[in-house]
Amino acid sequence: MPHAGIHLSSYFSKMLEPSERMVEVVLNVFIQGLKAIHHIETCSIVHRDIKEDNILVDPISGNLTLIDFGEAQHCPSSTNLELPVSTTTQPWGNPGTMPPELSTLLKKTGGCSVVFSYSKCDSFALALTFYDSLLPPSHKYIDSNLFHDMSEFNTHTLVASFPIAPAATTGHLVESHIDSLKEVMIRMMNPDKAARLSALDALSSLTSTSRL
Repeated sequence: MPHAGIHLSSYFSKMLEPSERMVEVVLNVFIQGLKAIHHIETCSIVHRDIKEDNILVDPISGNLTLIDFGEAQHCPSSTNLELPVSTTTQPWGNPGTMPPELSTLLKKTGGCSVVFSYSKCDSFALALTFYDSLLPPSHKYIDSNLFHDMSEFNTHTLVASFPIAPAATTGHLVESHIDSLKEVMIRMMNPDKAARLSALDALSSLTSTSRL
C-alpha cells in the first residue's frame, strides 16, 4: 500500500508567512511526530533513521506518517533502549541527525562492540529534522553538515537563526506559541543528553501550548 503524503519541507513551504494558522499547523504536525516517537519507545523500538524522507504529511488532512523502519531495532530487555552495537558490523543511525554522544562514541570505539543507550536519540533527530525542514533550501543545516563531526554539534547557530520568526502583525498569542516551539526544539537538541528533553517531556509541554 503506497504511503500518502509529502516531505516536511514541501508541506511547510506552502506556508510562507508566520501567521497564526502556520504556527498552529507546525505545532500540530510536530506533536504528531512526538507521539510517534513516544509510541515506538514504549514498544522498546528505536527508529535510528529519523530524517525528512521518512516523515510524510498528508497535505489535505495534515496527518503525519513515520516510515522506513529498515534501521530500527527492538530492545526488549532494556528500559533505556540499550543495544550492543559494533561500528564494523551494524548501522548506528543517520549521520546527518546523529546526536553528539553517538557520534563521539563512534569515533572512540573503533571496531569494538559496546552497549549504547538510544534513549532520546530519536527525539534529538526529530527536532533537528523538523527544524531543518522549516529552513529555506539555501540554509539547510543537515545537508551542509551531513559528513561533518556531529560530536561538535551545538545549538548556538540554531538559536540565532530559528526558522519561524513572528511578524509584527501576528500578535502576542502567535509569538508565545513560536517561543514555546523554539524552546522545546532547542531543549530536545541539547548536546548534553542528561539535560535533553525526551519525546514525552516535549509532548507534555507542547500539548499544553497548543491548547492556549
